[in-house]
Amino acid sequence: MQKRFSPRRQVIASGLLLGFLLVSASLACHVPAVTEAPRPVCTPPPCGPDEVYYCPDECPGGCGTICATPTLTAPTTELTEAPRPVCTPPPCGPDEVYYCPDECPGGCGTICATPTPTAPTAELPTPASSEESTVVVSPTITELNVPCQQEAWGWFEGALEMVSGVREQIGCPTREHRALTAASQDFQHGYMLWREDEQLVYVFYDTGGWEHYPNRWQEGMLEQDPSFGPPPEGLIQPKRGFGLVWQEYPAVHDRLGWAFSEERLCDEAHSQTFQRGFMLECMHDIVPRAKIRVFILFHDQTYAIYSPP
Repeated sequence: MQKRFSPRRQVIASGLLLGFLLVSASLACHVPAVTEAPRPVCTPPPCGPDEVYYCPDECPGGCGTICATPTLTAPTTELTEAPRPVCTPPPCGPDEVYYCPDECPGGCGTICATPTPTAPTAELPTPASSEESTVVVSPTITELNVPCQQEAWGWFEGALEMVSGVREQIGCPTREHRALTAASQDFQHGYMLWREDEQLVYVFYDTGGWEHYPNRWQEGMLEQDPSFGPPPEGLIQPKRGFGLVWQEYPAVHDRLGWAFSEERLCDEAHSQTFQRGFMLECMHDIVPRAKIRVFILFHDQTYAIYSPP
């Protein structure tokens, strides 16, 4: 037997169903809809060949990117202070003092020297009257006898010892002596000397003073100038390098005069530089004994000659 619902029950059930649908619809209206935010996307601007893309802050999706030219910065160099030298002075004797001949940073280069006292000089002025006179004595001056750091070679040391005032005038040697090829010739009023290493011709006048000239003579050139005519009897016209200087510079010709011996290659020759000049030695090995000349040339264009006995 089929069970039937009464009309009243059907109305109640329909009401309950309708109420449920209304409540569900009401709740659905109060739930917010969740949607994803759009992401920005930008196209970077066109940049030049020397430019690069640069973002100054934040650039989501490329937005805000600009073109910039890179700037090269030089690398920095860290400067360090050079170490300062420090040297211990040498032990000096009881009569010696420390002496610095030039510059002695940190004591480097300091040497021992013996002070040489000099006698005081007295100046005697003319007295104002016969009753009174005044004697003025200058203070004592002390000179340092500083040894040379470089030794003078054989005959050059002899010149320093034997020629008065040369050591004080020319000073100490500054380099080692050196052997060289040289030639010399004697004239009426002086000498000529040629040195091969520097191709120079030195002229020494009996009246004082020395000069030097470049040796421009070369093989194939005339050895003598015939326009000067024959020399006086017993004399010689110089030739080659000596002759060219003698011909081209009238002052040399006039001051030296004619040669009275042929030019001769030195059998031995040396040179050495000093603080205020230099020395040249030329030795001719002749009979009965060798002839040695040491030319002492000062920077003030004066000279002296030392001929060992």
